[in-house]
Amino acid sequence: MSPVMGIDAVMDEITKNKGVLYDPEAVDACLRLFDEKNDQGAA
Repeated sequence: MSPVMGIDAVMDEITKNKGVLYDPEAVDACLRLFDEKNDQGAA
């Protein structure tokens, strides 16, 4: 069984490897969706 990554570790991973392992547009979309979800949850 593989270890579970926390959301912060996932965000660091995709940001660090944007354009290297992960498509830059997909990373940007993921980060944008995460930010939108966090903004909605904070209200």
